Amino acid sequence: MAGGFLVFIGHKYEVSLLEKFIDQDTVVISLRPSVSSELAQRNIPYQNTLSFFGKECHRYTLIKSTEIIEGIRPFLKGINTEEVQHAFEKTWTFHFRLYLLYWLTMLCIIDKAVQTYNPDTFIIKSSCVDNNLLSVIVKYYADANNINIQYASKKRYRSSGKVNNILKDWLGRIVFESQLFLFPIINRSRNSIFAPEDTYNMPNLFNRVSKHIDRALPVYLSVRKSSLKTRIQEMLSGKSFSFLYLSTDVSSGNQVIFQDKFNICTLHIKNWLSAHSNESTICRVQMQVPLLSFIENNLKQKMLDLYGSIASLRRVLSVVKPKQVFSQNSLGVSYALGEICSYEHIPAMLISHGSHVPHTGDVSDLEWSIHAHTIFNSKYPFVALQTPWAKKFLNQQSEVVSYGIDTGPLLFTRKNPSDDRRIELRQKLFASHQDKKIILHAGTSKDWNHFRPWVFETQDEYISNINDVIKAVESVTGLYLAIRFRPQYGLSIEDLQQLLVVSNCYDIYTEGSFEEHLLASDLLLSYSSTTIEESLQQHIPVLQYNPDGRYEHIPGQVLSNRGTNSVSTVYSVLSRKDLLPALSWWSEKVLEGEDEKELIWSEHILDSSDDMKWLEVMEKKEC
Repeated sequence: MAGGFLVFIGHKYEVSLLEKFIDQDTVVISLRPSVSSELAQRNIPYQNTLSFFGKECHRYTLIKSTEIIEGIRPFLKGINTEEVQHAFEKTWTFHFRLYLLYWLTMLCIIDKAVQTYNPDTFIIKSSCVDNNLLSVIVKYYADANNINIQYASKKRYRSSGKVNNILKDWLGRIVFESQLFLFPIINRSRNSIFAPEDTYNMPNLFNRVSKHIDRALPVYLSVRKSSLKTRIQEMLSGKSFSFLYLSTDVSSGNQVIFQDKFNICTLHIKNWLSAHSNESTICRVQMQVPLLSFIENNLKQKMLDLYGSIASLRRVLSVVKPKQVFSQNSLGVSYALGEICSYEHIPAMLISHGSHVPHTGDVSDLEWSIHAHTIFNSKYPFVALQTPWAKKFLNQQSEVVSYGIDTGPLLFTRKNPSDDRRIELRQKLFASHQDKKIILHAGTSKDWNHFRPWVFETQDEYISNINDVIKAVESVTGLYLAIRFRPQYGLSIEDLQQLLVVSNCYDIYTEGSFEEHLLASDLLLSYSSTTIEESLQQHIPVLQYNPDGRYEHIPGQVLSNRGTNSVSTVYSVLSRKDLLPALSWWSEKVLEGEDEKELIWSEHILDSSDDMKWLEVMEKKEC
């Protein structure tokens, strides 16, 4: 297409507005599966992002974002308080990087589409694009590359507007102050064990820890909405205590000092961006203005809120006086918690809910090292080493402060030799397919707003890869595919059902225990996910599928029809053409009985018992 119109649609609700502007001279690019699903239902031809964001774009966005952030990072060290020297830097970087990656990914997609179709006009939803980031980016690109803009509407579209939170904050502060007052009464001099959240199986871990600490009382700094009823019931019965609100309000001159530090930091960043305009010019778009706008508006408020939350955290700790602290992540107030515990010599352990594996490839290494700072490599006195891979990964990281303790799995389950529920679970979950070999697919895709290049699939890649698997499974007699799915923004179960190949060889599962689905399966199939290590803990083999060959989460036996394949705990298929031969080969080997008997699991599993001896290391070693 030379000339014509190009429209990028990022949200499902925009389809009805833009539909009347779409004709035979218009190319539609869908940026999310929810949009693709809607367009398909309306019989509107479209392209998804697969053709415009591939392996090289993954690499480029990772390298370019790192280049910009590392140029800025030295200025962030000025944002601190007496006890907290790093939480602001890590949290600032985390949010800035997500924003920067969104710009980079969208610009890559737009530029590739322009190179492919050579349009003379972009169609944008509204002329008032200040509240629609995608429209902002499209307009910036159009202005920089002399492409016309046609607006679908002159109206100002607001997503929902900001809700007035004054009353909510006022009531929240009352709740917070009341709980600080009530805690000593409810606690009754018990030994508090403390966590910032009740997510990722922390309540189960606290149940185990409580058996080894006399008169233990689990305390949570925040709770999920889904578990609020349970936590309140536990508080009323004296089994645990939860802070339902953490105030961000600080009525102190110290906040003015902190705000001045932030403003000085921002000025340095502004000067750096001006002096390094080449580094922040992408696809001929100069990004200094939008990046500074995000820093001065969004990030400034986030840092002020974090400052207030940390002040409230200090008050909580002075009242709770925790015997031990455990956290599932190190971001925001959770990162500050680790720093404060180090400063005050409180035994505190970071227990990652993610998977950490060393990589020799520089791109994979880079992304996981960045990710580790919010989940594994932080300023907590101790860090749990739940697998041999995590231990190797930590040993390769730079500037490690935490003391690693071999704990074995804490937030995900380990194999129970006495668990003989396999037949029962297959009957319960896969009754009409229990005589087949069951492949469980469990992956983690990322929406553009939370994108992590290279080591995770985009949503379109996730769907495309599952469709590859469906076609292969359908061609091998005796196989059944169970797709374990967790809905996310831009990808609902209805969207997935609409976009997957129609076949009787699979079903989608959203409810019930993942552990039970895993125990009832013969093979886990994934691209990159914590489920890979969970599967290995349960002695379930893993097949990693990446059709463009860019990434292996764990080094595996690469299956292809060009060499000798051998039985392994971990397999890798690194091209689309090898997937069907690989599943055929695996199926035959399983039928021949060449499965667990020959497999060695020790490289994936730490020798550890359930006696919680690691708690003694936390007590005895100086923080």
